[in-house]
Amino acid sequence: MVKKRSFFLQSLHNVFNNYAKFTGRATRGDFWFLCLFTFLLKLFCASIMIIIALHFYEISKILSITQSIDARLGADCIITLSLYAYFVFLFYILLFSLTLPIVTTSVRRLHDVGRSGWWLLLALTVIGAIPLFIFFCLKSQPHDNDYGPAPLA
Repeated sequence: MVKKRSFFLQSLHNVFNNYAKFTGRATRGDFWFLCLFTFLLKLFCASIMIIIALHFYEISKILSITQSIDARLGADCIITLSLYAYFVFLFYILLFSLTLPIVTTSVRRLHDVGRSGWWLLLALTVIGAIPLFIFFCLKSQPHDNDYGPAPLA
């Protein structure tokens, strides 16, 4: 028996299989599940960094009260700072590694509603996010267009 993937996993599979492909079309599900995936990943990394920062704050509060550094607190402080630096580095690696799939999926999503990928440059303006959001929410064109066959056909 073949196990069927969930729509979320299928969409992420489609996105990451075409992570550097600017041609073709992407469905609303592909685009919005990628947004959800990146949001959850960033939220996870940020929450880990906040937990580590709060732990460091507790250590620094203890150090300011006692006015002395014993070996255990000093080592704990160094470990906490190292962990925080590691997660900040991991967070930025994550941001940079997801930039290309986000841009290509956005371009392919614009293709799906019959717009050129150059419309994505509207994101560089403050007011440009509004029409882009509308384009990303629009239903796919049910027929083949200049950018390829309908992805759901």
